[in-house]
Amino acid sequence: MNKKMLFLPILLAPLLTGCGGTTNGVTIRIINSEDYIYLYTDNPNEDTETPEEEKMDLIDQFKIAMEEKYPEFGKINVIYTTTDTNESMYNEIQTGKAIYDLMCPSDYMIQKLITNDYLEKLDKDLIPHYFGEEAEVCQTLKDTLGNITATNIKSDPQTVERLEDYAVGYMWGTLGLLYNPDFNAFSEQAKEDIHDDVMMWDILWDYKYKGTSTIKNSMRDTYSVGIIETYKDELLAKRHDTDFNEYLTSIMNKCDKETVNKVKNTLDLLKNTFFGLECDSGKEDIVSGKIGINTAWSGDACFSMENAEEKDITLYYSVPDVGSNIWFDAWVVPKRLSGQAPRTEQESILVHEFLDFLCQPYVAKQNMAYTGYTSFVVGEEVRDLMRDWYDARTDYIYATEDDETYFDVYYVDENLEKVYLDYPDFELSEHLFRYDDCPLYYDTEEEEQISFCDPYLEDDVELTYGNILISYLLDDIHEGQISEVDLEYAFGGDPYNYLFYSSYYLQFEGNDCTGLEFYCQYPNIETVSRCAVMSYDHKNNENIVRMWEEFRSQPLPTWALILFIVLGTGIIGSAILVLISKKLRLRLRNKRKHENI
Repeated sequence: MNKKMLFLPILLAPLLTGCGGTTNGVTIRIINSEDYIYLYTDNPNEDTETPEEEKMDLIDQFKIAMEEKYPEFGKINVIYTTTDTNESMYNEIQTGKAIYDLMCPSDYMIQKLITNDYLEKLDKDLIPHYFGEEAEVCQTLKDTLGNITATNIKSDPQTVERLEDYAVGYMWGTLGLLYNPDFNAFSEQAKEDIHDDVMMWDILWDYKYKGTSTIKNSMRDTYSVGIIETYKDELLAKRHDTDFNEYLTSIMNKCDKETVNKVKNTLDLLKNTFFGLECDSGKEDIVSGKIGINTAWSGDACFSMENAEEKDITLYYSVPDVGSNIWFDAWVVPKRLSGQAPRTEQESILVHEFLDFLCQPYVAKQNMAYTGYTSFVVGEEVRDLMRDWYDARTDYIYATEDDETYFDVYYVDENLEKVYLDYPDFELSEHLFRYDDCPLYYDTEEEEQISFCDPYLEDDVELTYGNILISYLLDDIHEGQISEVDLEYAFGGDPYNYLFYSSYYLQFEGNDCTGLEFYCQYPNIETVSRCAVMSYDHKNNENIVRMWEEFRSQPLPTWALILFIVLGTGIIGSAILVLISKKLRLRLRNKRKHENI
């Protein structure tokens, strides 16, 4: 979900209003969210782990690739900027103050842009890594995004348009509840009950948790929570029906005046129990101990969990059983408005090349590792990244000399000789010897012929995630410390591709709503099926806008204002923590990857 973003220096403004090309090459202009694309932040001379081709920002990687592919274009220029919200992005296009060739808004904003005739249709043939037969993209997500509809009320109000003709999916996620069960302001009863209570949105209205939760300062997200709470009895009555998702979708997209008034009354009651509204600070506030419950986007929840680990705090993420919102961010191509220079053929080629570039698995892996969000792309590189981070079998594969048993890893070269890999070479998912392409084998340091998969076999066997004997994990599985995670909807293929074994997934028996980081990034199909897309309704959207303005303008209770002032004063000196770097995030993940279960 697009979050708080930042403008580049105003000096770029003159460049953004010019015509499409330059006298020294071809220029395209991109607008996106802050921290929403891979940026290289390390010292390349000291960095020994990152592959050489990734020791530069993704935009620079693209420019180099295009200059090699299209030498006749001359120098490739990419002007990349960011803005603060979906609405600000829309205003940039609507006013025509700046020219953009690509933008990355959320699903509802794409509908709004189509409705008002601000987008061009894509040439799908030029984006084979998304639309082609060999594309490695999650079909479930691609279909869900693509089947969202909109009507162009300006040029063709009789035709229903589908987003699949306009958008290339980028990132996706859910809206849920991030919480700290050991929050010091919780009563003992609250600490005892919270794992059960977070299975429903009711917890935000529960006086047991008064003054400990924040909700999103986002009209759509908070409206979705409010309408689900308003119609919770009806939703619970149909929770296990086969058409539940269809029913939930219809409820979440009700925005007539009567419904909006009901939701406003529900949200007004929330002011008696919640701490306040936030858009981007909640992910830090829950780590610093300011709040105990945060209504969070799944990517932000991952960010908070990883930073909490540094303080020995365990946070959990729940997608309430009664339903939630699933969101999509996607790349689109704005139209050139009247008075703006038309897009040239070369610019159009580069625009589509950039979209195709983003959909290549090795690029998606970089973006996921940097942003913490989940890509539409599900190729081998993405799958291996998730195994590096979350799969319990990885702890056995990445055995170190400090372990009781140390295994050497080798492959067989063209001369049928064993070639051993150093630990750092094998550790990286980017190593040249892929599991599928070049078999890897284990033997022991003492040259004993002990199979990694079965210690009773006499010969070494090929090393893959698919043939590692699960008996290594059976005790932990039976004790509930390890979960078998079925992500067939995402990765497809045979079980080798989509079965993971992780301690970072669902955490409580009988509760399929609550988990850790892996669950945030890839919820199971049961969770996805109880989440719905909230669409843009140009006829009734104004009803929600007015309600939201009224809700935010009404004062908070006196107790909330006092609490906010007291806590706010106490944390002013530590406000710099909001700027936690991506380097820390990556370091935390690398640290976790090396830790045994």
